[in-house]
Amino acid sequence: MKRFEFKLQAVLTLRQRAEQAALEKYSRAIQHRQGAATQLEEAEMELSQARRQWLNALADGCPAARAAQMLGFCQMIEERKRQCEQTLTLADVELNQASQKMLFARQQREAVETFLARKRERYNRQLQDDERKLIDDLVNRRPPISFTSPSVVQRNWN
Repeated sequence: MKRFEFKLQAVLTLRQRAEQAALEKYSRAIQHRQGAATQLEEAEMELSQARRQWLNALADGCPAARAAQMLGFCQMIEERKRQCEQTLTLADVELNQASQKMLFARQQREAVETFLARKRERYNRQLQDDERKLIDDLVNRRPPISFTSPSVVQRNWN
């Protein structure tokens, strides 16, 4: 019997590469989202600190010009915080899309691998059947050995 040949090996290779590329994009999306979350956290901490300083300065009785300047700084940090929130939202969307593409690529690869496994199993079953038939043919070809026949008895005594 001829050796096993999978005619969709090129397709399987392409699907594996596509899955690997999707996995890499997913990894980059996770890193991007983590970076955006870190930036948002830093902006929130900076805003909290700036507001605390502004309130302390007001409580200490700072000049109005200084208080207005500090308030403007707080508003600038609030705007940066909003931008960080938008970036995080976009990173979440990107992460979700990358996840969906990775799962789709994995399903595509698994479909081809499942097909390969079924083909391989069918081939192995056919191979076993052919071997069994060959053994049966070899066993049935031989004349049966009889220990009572004169030729066997003579061989044993000589």
